Parts: sequence; C-alpha cells; structure tokens
Amino acid sequence: MKPFLFQIVTQPEESFCIKRLSATDYQGHWHHHPELELHYIIRGQGVRFIGDSISNFHSEEMVLLGSHLPHCWQFNSDNKDEPGTESIILQFKPNCLGPAINNLPEAYQLPVLFEKAKRGVVINGQTKATLAALMYRMMSAQGLERIILLLSVLKTLTENREQEAITLAEHRIFPSEDADIHRLNQICQYTLTHFRRNISLKEVAASSNLNQTSFCRYF
Repeated sequence: MKPFLFQIVTQPEESFCIKRLSATDYQGHWHHHPELELHYIIRGQGVRFIGDSISNFHSEEMVLLGSHLPHCWQFNSDNKDEPGTESIILQFKPNCLGPAINNLPEAYQLPVLFEKAKRGVVINGQTKATLAALMYRMMSAQGLERIILLLSVLKTLTENREQEAITLAEHRIFPSEDADIHRLNQICQYTLTHFRRNISLKEVAASSNLNQTSFCRYF
C-alpha cells in the first residue's frame, strides 16, 4: 500500500481545483500530490490517516495538508451512504498564482504557512467558519473572483492562530525514504483493514515487525 502520486486535474481556464464530494467519491486510497489541500468535512465521520497520524474525524472538521503529505479518509460504513454526507476540498499548488507571488515582500507569510502545512494542521474556531464561507463562495465563483477568494483564503490561513499540528514530524514523500514508507504502509494497511474494532498496541506493532517499545520510538 505504497502512497501513490495522485494527479489532480484542473480545467484549462482554472489555476486551482475546488470540488464538492460525497462519501462515495472517496476511494480510500493512501495517496499524495504536489498541491496543498484545504479539506472541509461538512457532514460525516470516520477515520483519517495523515502522515504518522491516525485519528477520528467528524462533521465540520477542517484540515490543511501540505504538498506531498500522504493522506486518506475512511468514512464509517454505517453512514457512508447516508444522504447529506459531503465535503468541500480546495487543492492548489504553492505557485498556482505564479512563481513571483511567493517572493513579494507583502507575501512573506506564505512560505511560513506552506512550511507549517507540511505537518498538517487542524483549523478551529472563527477561522474555520471564515474559511468555510469562502469555500462555499468559491464553488460558484468565476474569473478573477476565484483569484480574489483564493487570496482571501491564504490571508486567513496566514493570520490563523486557532490551529494544531496533526503529525509529530514532517512526512513528505521522498525517494530516499522508501524503507520508512514501506513500514508506514504496513501499519496503515493493517489499521485500514481492522479500524472498526479496537486494535491493541501490541498487534499493530507486530504488523510492522516491531516490538511495542520500538514502535513507540518509531512514532
């Protein structure tokens, strides 16, 4: 279950992607992509896998994911087909507005934001409400209004103080990390298969050929 590189397709007249999904649109694949992702669960619950983090998610959760941060969402099977289960996802490359914008003196906070996003960020409070409203507007926006709204999203994210990191360390995909990725894939595959029941530390450690002490040190 090696994370695969997912290709995000944008229209010729678009510089970034925003879409509304139902639970059945999620394929449950462990994947990564060069785009940052702002992921807002409108309704639904289940388990999310982000880097070295495995955690429950719920309605109205919002997270920001950095470039090439592996992730996967698994909706609870009991409510996967429940009407109204949905999310909005905004995906954009760091240089989607042109390579020069990140070097502008007024945009000095953007590289800091993109660095924080490498560990994944849970967004809370009023910041989440502001971003959700902007994402709803982006769904129907066209032309320059899309760019204006994206800049508003970036401005809100850079000013955000209501956040918490998701992973313990940066978990981007690099070719030199194949051994660690293989081990992480074993753990995630085991957890994806058995997440509906209580999994002990001992058995998940054994799934990756580690004892409990080594497993805890690894994470």
